[in-house]
Parts: sequence; C-alpha cells; structure tokens
Amino acid sequence: RANALSALAEKLPPELLPETLAAVREIQNENDHANALSVLAEKLPELLPEAVVAARKIQDQRYRANALSALAEKLPPELLPEALVAAREIQDQRYRANALSALAEKLPPELLPEALAAAREIQNESDRARVLRALLEKLPPELLPETLAAVREIENESDRALFLCVLAEKLPPELLPEALAITTAIQALHHRLDVLCILAEKLPPELLSEALAIARTIEYEEYRALFLCALAKKLPPELLPEALAVQSAIQHKYGKYAFYVLAEELTPKLLLEALTEIYYDSK
Repeated sequence: RANALSALAEKLPPELLPETLAAVREIQNENDHANALSVLAEKLPELLPEAVVAARKIQDQRYRANALSALAEKLPPELLPEALVAAREIQDQRYRANALSALAEKLPPELLPEALAAAREIQNESDRARVLRALLEKLPPELLPETLAAVREIENESDRALFLCVLAEKLPPELLPEALAITTAIQALHHRLDVLCILAEKLPPELLSEALAIARTIEYEEYRALFLCALAKKLPPELLPEALAVQSAIQHKYGKYAFYVLAEELTPKLLLEALTEIYYDSK
C-alpha cells in the first residue's frame, strides 16, 4: 500500500491529496508509514513535522536511519534540531553515521557543535571519519580546535592525512603548530609528505626553522627535495643557507630541481657561494 501511494504521489492533483494522506496515516508499519509521509511531503510540505515524528518512532534502527536520510534534503531549518536528536538516538553506530552524514549538509551553524560532538562519540573509526568528512567543509573557525583534536584521534594514517590536507587551508596560525605535530607523527612517508607540502604554504615565520629541521629528517631524498621546493618561497634570507645545506646533501636528481627552486630566492652573494661550492664539488 505504501509503495502504491508513494508511486502515485507525483501524479496526484491537489483535490486527491487529503484522501491520500488519510490512506498513508492508516499504514501501521512504522517504516512504510514514515517513508510514504516523506514522499507525500514533497507535495505537502506541511507534513514534514509529522514525517520527522514518524521517523523518530521507527524502532528498527536501520529503517529509522534510512527514513531520516530520505528526509534530510527536504527539511526546513526549524525541523533540523529534532532530526539531529533523532539521529543521535540511533544506537547502531553505522546507521547513526548514515543519518548524521545525510543531515550534515543541511545543518545550520548553531547545530554544528552538536553534530561534531555526535561524530566524536562514534567508536568505529571508519564511521566516525565518514561523518567528519561530511561536516568538514561546513565547520566554522571556532570549531577547528575540536576538529583538529578529532583528527588526531584517527588511527588510520591515510584518513588522518586526508583530513589534515583538507583542514590545512582553514587553519588559523595558532593551530598550525599542532597540525605540524600531528603530521610529523604520521609514519607513512608519502602520507606525511602530502600534508607537509600543503602546510608549507601556510606556515608562519616562527615555524619555518622547525620545518627545515623536519626536512632534514625525511629519509627518502626525493621526498626531501619535494618538501624543500614547497618551502622555498616561504623561507626568509637567514634560513636560506640552512636550506641549501639540506639540498646539497641530496644525491637524487630531484636535488637539482630543489636547487633551481631555491636559487630563485637566493641573494646574489648566496647564489655565488652555492655555485662556487657546486663547481669545486664537481672537481
């Protein structure tokens, strides 16, 4: 019956909607009742509060999550707090993550702290990451410290690096030391380098010496050269000799490329010294 009424909903003229609504309200199955209300709400938006209440009453957690997800795009701002509460009440973490992820795009700024808290409560890491990913683009500056703390808790290094790459563009200067610390703790070098190269563009002057020290510790010369290239345009004159010292220890062909990039930033005196050293080394 619910399937038939849902299929008819798009075609119904206004004069038949009251009778259709009466038929939907007679459906006893909670899931079917909520889904049919959700479909009918496209023709009768005033049914959305009733649809949210119906979704919240669904006992089966998977069906409740599905119903809330289906409603998410249709809900006006005034119904989002109740929908968020309904999502947080879902005990199964996977289904709760499904509902929260669907709602994330619609949430107004005042509900984002609650949504972020709900995400951090999810124990399963992949489910937690899904919700964080859905929220990431919407988070205001005041929630970035908490978001960075949530990223630090992610054990999977690939996911942690991915979140840091997205977050890097949004981080204010006061959070960059923590972001750099989280990045240097990533063991997989290729993931660490991805984040370091993005952070390089954002680092304030007081962190550049530390960044050069990090460059020295990068085991693979190719990656060390790539990070130097990312840092080059940010380095003040007093750190360029140290950067050249790091570069000169690179035997990989990318070391030459790093030199070319650094050379654009060198003073004539430093450039002459560097070229003289290269000349005598070649002898």
